[in-house]
Amino acid sequence: MTTEDGFITRYIEKTLDGEQFVAKELLTKLFVRINIFNTCVLITPLLAIAFTALVPATYKASTQVLIRYTSTESAFFGDLVTEGRTPTSGPSSAQMMKSIPVLARTIQQKGIKDADIYKDFSKVLGGHIASIADYFSPNDEATLSAGTAKEYGYDRPTVLLAKSWKGDDKDTAIVVETTEKPSNSLTSLNSTDELITITVKAFNRLKVADMANGVAESFIEEYYTRSALEAKQAYDYLDILVKKSEKNLAAFESNGSNKMSMEDPLLIDDLFVSNKRDRLTNSNPRIENTARDIANLETELAKYRQNFKENSFEITQIKQRIADFKKVLSFEERLEAAKDMLGDLKMRRQQASLTKDLYSQRLIPITIVEPAFIPQKSAFKLVARFLISGIIGLVFGVVFGLGLVVIFNLMDRKLYTSWDIRRITKGPILGLLGISISEKKFSPIDINALPNFNDESDVQRILGRIESLCPNNKIITVTSASDADANPLVSLQLACSLAKDHKSKVLLIDGNFSQARQEIWAAKGNGKPGIIDVLVNDASLDSALRTTNLANLFILPVGDLALSEQLGFFQKNLQSLIKACTEKNFDMIIIDSQSILSSREALLFCTSTPVVIINATTMVTRSDVLGAAIDMLAEAGRKPIGTIMLNKTFVLPDYLYKLL
Repeated sequence: MTTEDGFITRYIEKTLDGEQFVAKELLTKLFVRINIFNTCVLITPLLAIAFTALVPATYKASTQVLIRYTSTESAFFGDLVTEGRTPTSGPSSAQMMKSIPVLARTIQQKGIKDADIYKDFSKVLGGHIASIADYFSPNDEATLSAGTAKEYGYDRPTVLLAKSWKGDDKDTAIVVETTEKPSNSLTSLNSTDELITITVKAFNRLKVADMANGVAESFIEEYYTRSALEAKQAYDYLDILVKKSEKNLAAFESNGSNKMSMEDPLLIDDLFVSNKRDRLTNSNPRIENTARDIANLETELAKYRQNFKENSFEITQIKQRIADFKKVLSFEERLEAAKDMLGDLKMRRQQASLTKDLYSQRLIPITIVEPAFIPQKSAFKLVARFLISGIIGLVFGVVFGLGLVVIFNLMDRKLYTSWDIRRITKGPILGLLGISISEKKFSPIDINALPNFNDESDVQRILGRIESLCPNNKIITVTSASDADANPLVSLQLACSLAKDHKSKVLLIDGNFSQARQEIWAAKGNGKPGIIDVLVNDASLDSALRTTNLANLFILPVGDLALSEQLGFFQKNLQSLIKACTEKNFDMIIIDSQSILSSREALLFCTSTPVVIINATTMVTRSDVLGAAIDMLAEAGRKPIGTIMLNKTFVLPDYLYKLL
């Protein structure tokens, strides 16, 4: 921040630099609503920390379960159970571990409560809201948990808690990861074995390990139970097939029929027999002898055909013998095939029975190879949890606060910076005066005791700008876009500075004829005529002029407002009045007029003087109002030489301007 002629550069724009929006203008836009920004920055971290306090700390524990699917895990069971049992896939294991029966068994065995189960933030917050709602309208707990009906073999509250713990597919309270080919860190592992890692999140540090281990134990129990049930179901079905096949085979063998019933579960057809013919021939001597006899008869038939006709008795007899032998061979083959399949069914029935017993006796190895342990309590993690929440809330508060400021600025038509004013007026900023805008009615000012103003350096700068832009001018009209900007102190400061510091003879004309304004000048001789009296030829100019405590400053007040209705030839008389004032040898004449948009006389004042200055009050004047005033002046052939900014307070602190 630099100074020039005692004037701080942030209060004035030397030239109109297009519509450039510099950093300090942007900061001004922000600092205008700094309270909104500060509120967001302050409240959001506190809310984040408060919400974090509502959600208990989360703890994790993991356990590993190893399932061996091969029958070679023990030499004793090598020939008793089926080889190559299909392993449960990873997703199937995960679904079983997160099934309602497994979770309900864990809840019942470990004494898990709803407060122990991990839930995401939205569910925890919803639970607090529901608790508040239940306080005002309590539910009938007997109705919620009533009834002796059970689901999955457990009471209703346990099942409901298990469903809550299971959640949906996106919930991470229980995470199951499966490795179908475990690493070599564990010895004697086969490619079909499965290593399952169970990770449980919970709000209870002391129970999270029990919950993880409990899920693994319940999974093992459920796995054994389901596998034993599946083996029993297989045994029952195979037993039915064996008994039905034995009965059908006995009837087939006793009747000597060559055609079995279609209801036979063995379904011995020609295709089945042909597939097993080689093995059946080698295993049964009768089938082998019958097949040899058929071959000999077919050879003999070939020889007879060389000596006898086809329909001869000899050939017909050999054909009949071949047909009889083939019928016997077919019967023997079918009978042997049925016996072979029946033996296979009995073997599978025995394997199903043994498998059921192995699962029932827990002899198939499923073990917890790495149990979960209680996580250590960490004060650092507790502090970091709130610190991270506060930082996230702070970042969100900054972004949200900036967003609100931007939205309010976009919706607000008021002017806040010199860039806003220059963008509309297309002219320079003459200076900025820290004058507070009071009510529409100003307190009377004693012209015999004019105050000392604190903005004298600013006024000097404005006067310097006016002199550089209009070097030979002696008449200035100070106007505004709206009544809110019509502040007589602007013109009064200019007049006082000229009279006191420049030793100039100055005339200040009060051209504000608004009824709300009334007369603001209070002095000895009050009740004397004013500008209205002179314009209607009711008084002379000399009688209307008033002196002040400054020797070089004279004031021409409004006068009798009741006579303003007689201003029929205002413009013609105004030109005569201005000419008469210039003949009084005043060095400068300053006219303080009403706002352009609300007064026809104000526009006439502007068109009657060569120099027009317009006031604009930051945080008060609207951009559309100022634009309309500039357009009205342009239609009248006048363009303000510049704008004086009025400001209640300087928005930006000095240190920011020093940085800029």
